[in-house]
Amino acid sequence: MKVFLASSGELINERDQIEILISRKSNALMDSGSEITLETVRWENLPSNFSKKRKQDEYNKVILDCEILIVLFYKKVGQFTNEEMDFAYKNFKDNKNPKFIYAFFFEPPINLGELGEDYISILEMKKLIQKNEQIYIPVSSKSELLLRITYELDFIISQKSKLSEKPIIFEELQSIKNDLEKLKLDCFGNKKKDELRDKDKRKDSVSVSESKKIKKEIEDSDLKISQLKAQLNYLLEKVEKDKILFGAINPSDIAERARIEFEIEKITQNN
Repeated sequence: MKVFLASSGELINERDQIEILISRKSNALMDSGSEITLETVRWENLPSNFSKKRKQDEYNKVILDCEILIVLFYKKVGQFTNEEMDFAYKNFKDNKNPKFIYAFFFEPPINLGELGEDYISILEMKKLIQKNEQIYIPVSSKSELLLRITYELDFIISQKSKLSEKPIIFEELQSIKNDLEKLKLDCFGNKKKDELRDKDKRKDSVSVSESKKIKKEIEDSDLKISQLKAQLNYLLEKVEKDKILFGAINPSDIAERARIEFEIEKITQNN
């Protein structure tokens, strides 16, 4: 699936971050054996040579080849961003690409002295979206933007992956699983922690400095367990939000989450 990114020049850094996110997600899809791939399309990466038509007409044609359009707004609506949005929405209503259109608005602190035509264009765009009985997505930070785009992409992928033999696993789940494997290897692979505690009990056989070092290692591993549990609690809340936003969650996520809970419980018991 091709994802077209559109925004004014003031949000080029955000476009860079989204492109990295999409690339990583596409790599994860390929690693999982999925036939779905993601590709970012930006006007900066398109040919810049002179043409017989307006360059923007060529860019608009590229939009028709993209299933997803992500438009970012901040303090102004760029002329060409406005045209891309209008062109995409007209084709969307005609059952053409893009099939999914998302409008994200950064909500900057309002300085009345800075309000002018640029920001008025933002208000007008919001009104236009509401007039068409659609919704826009306000975000307050770059991290919130990336998280919400992740939600939306996961939803689209899950819909296209229903017949896939290998369902998609949330990146957070994979991260927790990797942390667990590392934790078991570092702290529990050879009963290291038990040995540390045994040494600590035999204070007559270890120096004060070694005893402090042992205690620090034990505290660090206990802290890691707490952090993993916190990650898991966050994930549980996220899945609940997904059910509200999208009406369903991937069954494989439930199974994977249960396995992680079991691993954490097993490690905790050994603790």
